[in-house]
Amino acid sequence: MTPRGSVYVGGSRCTVQHRGHSKHGYCPAQGRPLSRQGRLRERLNPGTCTSNSANPKTTREFRAFELQDCANPRAFAFDLLQQDGQELLARPYDERRAQLENLFSEHALTAPWTLVPQTTDLAKAREWLESWTDVSGVEGILVKPLNGRYQAGYRGWTKIRRRDTAEAIVGAITGTLARPQLLVLGRHDTDGRLRPVGRTVPLRPDAARQVAEHLTPAAPGHPWTGARFSATWGSRDVLDTTLVHPALVAEVSADRAIDHGGVYRHPLRFQRLRLDIEVQDVPRFGQGSAAAG
Repeated sequence: MTPRGSVYVGGSRCTVQHRGHSKHGYCPAQGRPLSRQGRLRERLNPGTCTSNSANPKTTREFRAFELQDCANPRAFAFDLLQQDGQELLARPYDERRAQLENLFSEHALTAPWTLVPQTTDLAKAREWLESWTDVSGVEGILVKPLNGRYQAGYRGWTKIRRRDTAEAIVGAITGTLARPQLLVLGRHDTDGRLRPVGRTVPLRPDAARQVAEHLTPAAPGHPWTGARFSATWGSRDVLDTTLVHPALVAEVSADRAIDHGGVYRHPLRFQRLRLDIEVQDVPRFGQGSAAAG
């Protein structure tokens, strides 16, 4: 999926969306940081608050058109909410962005700070979406209105994620064998173990009927016996699943948000059954959105 011209009505900027956790880095008036992110703020003036995406585990830093592994955490700054004690929430995004760029220039900020790149060029935004998302850590782009104000708790930006097709093995379902509701999918790791990689959104009626025709009950010794699957990423709710014989391959549409080497962060969209390939043809766990031939 690429940005359409209609997204740009009224003027917008596109920035890269990193995988990580959005946090506010705040340096209070007395100059002492209020959280463990003090190391990231030690070079800013007191009374400065930035909005950033921190990725403390699999960290990346932009260098021209590539991402490189970093030994230490990085903060990707994408907005400026307060400067020198003056609140900027009501200022238009374009003005806040200009002040953020000045902040980087005036303080000569370098690692662990990184300024998220942005553009108003539609062709460049497409390039970022189609090329930069090949690198782990970049999920897509964000489209932000130039005149937009910062509204806490309100999603005023448009997220556009790249989606690819991939294959995975059906290891469990919700619902019944006759009426499956969604699929729990897996891939084999290098030791031959079937590892869960994600689950689909609820199946459409026609897709559910197609899948039901080919499902068979699980035999004793299923690799997921006793396993529990969360309803959504980060949720404590557990799916009520039925194990099935893991010999059926499904093609799904997936975005680029992939954690722990091979687990999809967001629900997958079922496309079709791949009756033309065997489970051994499915890419191994950890190969992300790699597709079978």
